[in-house]
Amino acid sequence: MIRSKTAASALLWLLAMASLTLSAPASAQPGDTALAEALFDEGRQLMDAGKVGAACPKLAESYRLDPAGGTLLNLAVCHEKEGKLATAWSEFKDALGMARSARKPEREKLASEHIDALEPRLNRLTIQLAPGAAVPGLQITHNGSSLGGAAMGTALPVDGGEHEIVVSATGHRSWKASLQMGREGETRTVVVPVLEEVSDGAASSGPAGASLAPTGQSAPSGDGSTQRTLGYIVGGAGIAGTIVGAIFGVRAISLASESDDKCGDGELCPDTDLGREGLAAHEDAHTSATLSNAFIGAGLGLIGVGLVVVLTAPAGEQSEPATSALVSPTLGPAGVGLTLRATW
Repeated sequence: MIRSKTAASALLWLLAMASLTLSAPASAQPGDTALAEALFDEGRQLMDAGKVGAACPKLAESYRLDPAGGTLLNLAVCHEKEGKLATAWSEFKDALGMARSARKPEREKLASEHIDALEPRLNRLTIQLAPGAAVPGLQITHNGSSLGGAAMGTALPVDGGEHEIVVSATGHRSWKASLQMGREGETRTVVVPVLEEVSDGAASSGPAGASLAPTGQSAPSGDGSTQRTLGYIVGGAGIAGTIVGAIFGVRAISLASESDDKCGDGELCPDTDLGREGLAAHEDAHTSATLSNAFIGAGLGLIGVGLVVVLTAPAGEQSEPATSALVSPTLGPAGVGLTLRATW
């Protein structure tokens, strides 16, 4: 990373010098070299003005026409500024190799510094095959680029944004997964399932889709998820019941205190308006205490049942449940109860 005015000046000087040392390979035509030079100059001016979105395509086309090491180094810096960290990292790696071959230590040092700084910031995507998924003729693409079998299980550096994985094989229905990667530092894993076989006359081009949640690590498998969801709902109801019981307990204590204040120190409440109010408060306190004990007991029981249901669910790939539930207590003049809201 560039951490001082001196280092920043050195970077600007080095990139500027790259524009004076663009070397055309033997295969480049004179017209291509001239256009590459013009595109490079325009791209540098746009990048210096902070317009990286417009600068990077200019530099990329310049490098395509005339693949010079200085152009590639500038393109990598542009992509880093644009937030395409994996692309920039790969370009810095290539620029490092070119600098070593050309014996340009300044460029080599600059590329190495950027590579080291980008390494811990990279997003990484791992694609794995489920047991039995490696059928003959299997083809896997990531954002349109084909992946070989050796890439399976390897953490691939990727830019942030939308990513699409398509898996196909002759005689099988294709499978597709889409996921959104963050800007930097995110690690995700996608597990490719066993493809569904289709009959000879059936079309295999219609992919079975899977959209991956941001917090997920793999395509959902569903094993035991229904049982775990049921356990969460039961446990949530138990927690809500315990809360309601605690509310009734507090109410019972309050009413008992009110009864004592209105009835005095005697065992019986006097036959007065105040005494009758104290007797009513005493009866309400007794009812609230009974309900408190009942709700707390039932709530603790439901929590225990919920834990058993969750812990005995079949093991499987954990994913965010498709079912969500909210259990909340209600207390009002008409009484007390529980409200359950669930979505599937």
